Amino acid sequence: MRKFYPSIDKDKLKELIRRKIKGEAALRLMNKIIDAYKPKMKRGISIGALPSQTNGNWMLTPFDYFCLDTMKVHFYERNVDDIVMGFRTKEEIAEKIPRMKAFVETLGVTVGKLIVFPVDKQKVSFCMYMHEKGHTELRPKPMRRFSKLLNHLENHPEEPIRERSRVCSYLGFLKHCDSYNILKEKRHEHSKVFSRINGCSALSNRKKRDIESTRSRDE
Repeated sequence: MRKFYPSIDKDKLKELIRRKIKGEAALRLMNKIIDAYKPKMKRGISIGALPSQTNGNWMLTPFDYFCLDTMKVHFYERNVDDIVMGFRTKEEIAEKIPRMKAFVETLGVTVGKLIVFPVDKQKVSFCMYMHEKGHTELRPKPMRRFSKLLNHLENHPEEPIRERSRVCSYLGFLKHCDSYNILKEKRHEHSKVFSRINGCSALSNRKKRDIESTRSRDE
């Protein structure tokens, strides 16, 4: 979707939320959250606010039902405005995509760039990862950011807990894909950084055990 969060119609979003939530107190709270961002504008919700992802999912829920129940899409996955669909034939794509675009525009949302390709010819980019049969890897852009971070920490060490937090955020992404070889390479290339992180983790775990041991004795 093109500029998804800035283009969301606030009144339409409130209407969709009201279908799901019946408590008036909860509805008043949701309305305040939605209207707090650019209160004079009828469109747009905050990208960084915690409820925005949930609100974005609510906004496109009618589109989910349209694709699955009406269009009978063979394969459908969505994470907020990041959508992957699978079709059996080119003719099916030519027939259904225009109808889907027309439907989503009734929600006040504009369709962004569409990429159509055979799944055996190109990797599928979805939710921070590149997917192909039997293999999943992190997208190149976050992988480059991770490498840049490690290079920076190698030459400019930071406070240990901050270092661990920054590196572990990327390790969390790599945990869910085929990253054994790339992690092995990074750990070897930036052994000083990972040694400091491991030392900080060991110290943190030791403190936790000491606290638990003290509590046990007090009990």
